Amino acid sequence: MRVLGNGRIRRKGEGVSYGSGANIKQLCDWDYATSDDVATVETAGHFNDMADVMQVGEIIDARLDLDGTPVFMQYMCSANDGTNVAIIRTADLETAGGGARAVVPTADGLTTGLILPGDRLVEATSADANHILTLPLATAATRDREIHIWVAPSTNCELRTPADSDQTINNVNSDGTNEALLTHTQLYICRQHLATGWLLQAFTALGAVATAIVPD
Repeated sequence: MRVLGNGRIRRKGEGVSYGSGANIKQLCDWDYATSDDVATVETAGHFNDMADVMQVGEIIDARLDLDGTPVFMQYMCSANDGTNVAIIRTADLETAGGGARAVVPTADGLTTGLILPGDRLVEATSADANHILTLPLATAATRDREIHIWVAPSTNCELRTPADSDQTINNVNSDGTNEALLTHTQLYICRQHLATGWLLQAFTALGAVATAIVPD
């Protein structure tokens, strides 16, 4: 058993194996109980301390806090490069839809401005056109994922990649000063086409493809 955040996590039983010979792989699932809330647990990097033992494909049964009420969530380890562990909600693997998660852009793109690894659709309500949303860290294991961003009226915001990540939006390094403008009442589709980069495309409220986006 290990301490993780404000909780504890332990391996379940002996796990299951698949493959054969040199290709055999043993997967174990995990029990995790914490007083941290859902947003904290789903923040990029929360499971990084498990990088030495957690494998891609393993399931995490988590008892978390949601506005003071215990809640059960289930996650799968979707990527582990030996340092950074990414998770995704298992429900997102099974169904489309599920609603939008509300995000609020911030001056530094942190806290409520973080888009989480398991997000499929977020709705951004900004108080300042210079406030920022931050995409989750991209890895080779997360290529081909897609995140939608709806910017609610009536204030624009900006989009960047994680600080010091050297990751791109539309082939422009966007981990610092080069943010992409997100215009309110438009839908944005972020497609992770590279291990370190995203393609960003916008649609107007009428469904037309908007002008190409060049972060600056």
